[in-house]
Amino acid sequence: TITLHAKWNPRAYTVTYHGNGATSNVPAGATVSYGAAYSVSGQIPVRSGYTFNGWIRTDNNVRYTGGNTFSMPAHNVTLAASWTVITTPTPPTPTPVETI
Repeated sequence: TITLHAKWNPRAYTVTYHGNGATSNVPAGATVSYGAAYSVSGQIPVRSGYTFNGWIRTDNNVRYTGGNTFSMPAHNVTLAASWTVITTPTPPTPTPVETI
């Protein structure tokens, strides 16, 4: 009698980082097996005039920061950079003083 056992390999999907206007330091993507825990990169992208707020997973709009993990779904995942504009307060306009 011969007994055969099936060997299954989980499918792998990609995690892609989208800088959303970043000019540098966007993390490289990764290939991750279905169901595996994926740890979000702690690398912080750079965009002049903006503050980085973390990564938004585009399929479910969940925000992640470096070191957060999620279980890899059965599809590719894109993490898009979230930004806030750095605003510079406008100084008040001086009121002219009338001289007599």
